[in-house]
Amino acid sequence: SVDPYDDEVYIHDKCKDWYGVKCNSDNHIIELELSESNLEGTLTSRLSYITDLTILNLSKNKIIGTIPENIELLRNLEYLSFDKNQLHGTVPYLNSLHRLRTLELNTNMFTGYIFHAISGLNGLEVVDLGYNSFNDTLYTSSLDTFTKITTLNLIRNDFNGTIPDSISSMTTLVSLDLSGNTNLIGSVPLTMTSMLSMSSLLLNDTHINGVFDLCELSHSLKFIDIST
Repeated sequence: SVDPYDDEVYIHDKCKDWYGVKCNSDNHIIELELSESNLEGTLTSRLSYITDLTILNLSKNKIIGTIPENIELLRNLEYLSFDKNQLHGTVPYLNSLHRLRTLELNTNMFTGYIFHAISGLNGLEVVDLGYNSFNDTLYTSSLDTFTKITTLNLIRNDFNGTIPDSISSMTTLVSLDLSGNTNLIGSVPLTMTSMLSMSSLLLNDTHINGVFDLCELSHSLKFIDIST
């Protein structure tokens, strides 16, 4: 195994020859692009030693186990993807990752609450949590921090409650997918008519009902599904 404390880790000539690894001018690893690399096993806590890391993409592998608690030490991360693995358990506290723009955890076996772990990340633009077993309640404080978000994908989880009126604070939101969360109830809030950037709204296979005036969104909303 590679010891991140070994000086050899930061030798630039060797780094440039490593598959999926990119280093900066200081010879420090800044990107791990290892999607679809047939990786197996668990995530090591030693990842936290690579403190200059901005991109960590381990999607579409066969990684098992849980996300290490000390991943919050990777404070330069801008892109984090564990999509399509076999990870489970709860997601650790990520609110120290203030530079994070993209978070992709789609298609794993995560459970429990997620919004408390990311509610401080007001720079997030893409959040993809689909196809897990998260069971948060959708409430005001879980959404109103995401003022720069463009994509929020919560498809096929166990989220519950109602869509809060404060969702309208997500003025940059383009795509919202809440489909397949059968414990979501209530009506679509009228405040959503002010979300003029939205082009896709998926609420199918939920218990969200009610009709709201789409005239305000007619020029931007290209796809809507509220079927049961």
